[in-house]
Order: sequence, then structure tokens, then C-alpha cells
Amino acid sequence: SSESEKAIRDDRADTIILGCAGMAEVAKAVSERVGVPVIDPVVAGIKMLEVLHVLGLSQSRKAYFKPRPKKRVCAPPVTAKA
Repeated sequence: SSESEKAIRDDRADTIILGCAGMAEVAKAVSERVGVPVIDPVVAGIKMLEVLHVLGLSQSRKAYFKPRPKKRVCAPPVTAKA
């Protein structure tokens, strides 16, 4: 939580978003220690997905590049040796 405290003090952060799912267990303890809300990214992502689904929305397609065509390569069939 020292980095959280530094962000609150130096950068005036008013919310902390955890950097990975593995830190979810400490969200409540960190929030109580530093005095600002701490967001679990897994829960936030799931809730965002729920909202998009309920509203019938999806992410913007304009923000993402169309993937390049993929060259399909098939391996030769595996044959059993006698």
C-alpha cells in the first residue's frame, strides 16, 4: 500500500485500481488503510460486461484494427508406425 499512499499524496489519486487479479484479496484491507476506494479489476470487468450485455452494446469497432489475414498451415497427418 506504500505505492497507493504515494499516489494519493503526490498525484492526488482518489481511487486505486489494482494491477492484477492476484491482488483482489487485499482490496478491502488496502482501501481501509489508505482511505480511498480500491477497485478490483476482475469485478469491474465483469460488471462492465454485464452492463454492455443488458444494454445490448459492445465495444466500438472503430477503435480496433482489423486483424491481418492468417496463413493457415496444416501439419501432415500423423501415421502410426508398425
